[in-house]
Amino acid sequence: MSGVIVILVERRDPFVRFHAMQSIVTFGTLLVAHLVLRGFGLIGVIASVPFVLGVAALWIFLMVQAARGERFQLPYLGPFAEHLLK
Repeated sequence: MSGVIVILVERRDPFVRFHAMQSIVTFGTLLVAHLVLRGFGLIGVIASVPFVLGVAALWIFLMVQAARGERFQLPYLGPFAEHLLK
């Protein structure tokens, strides 16, 4: 998780720190959800394919938003990430 490294290295830029923390919260949550999904046997394995594709699309979308200088907050997870930085 590159967000952890960024949080540890970057101490001043609130924009970078926010996106790093949102990444940690979002993809940590998605990792747990994926592990739970895979626990449902064959149905979980089949369902994990579109899940992983959706996660990849989200990752690309969030990277583009950050590269454009947009402070895009995901519902629930963005405000939680903001709270963790205070």
